Amino acid sequence: MHEEGSYDFIINKSGNYYIQFNTTIYEPPSTGKETTLSVYLEHNNATVYGSTVGETVSNAYQTINLNFAVIIEANKGDILRIKNSSATVVELLQPNVDIIRIK
Repeated sequence: MHEEGSYDFIINKSGNYYIQFNTTIYEPPSTGKETTLSVYLEHNNATVYGSTVGETVSNAYQTINLNFAVIIEANKGDILRIKNSSATVVELLQPNVDIIRIK
């Protein structure tokens, strides 16, 4: 379940889930220095192993594509959240997340 305007995805049925995320990240012109742009999946406030993805950019106005796919076990009421771990504020362009119960 996801409410518009919220960063939380709440699991409404226990099971195993395939979670796939992709986005394009825009490096704003305000930094103009080398920085790493990265995101990760958080499950009940803990980083999900294998979900952290990032890339180092050295120019302003640069865009990169980031994506990950993981399988997790989750219980009803668990909270999933995509987090920005970049060293700067970034803009996510057309972020997409698929959360599919597989068992």
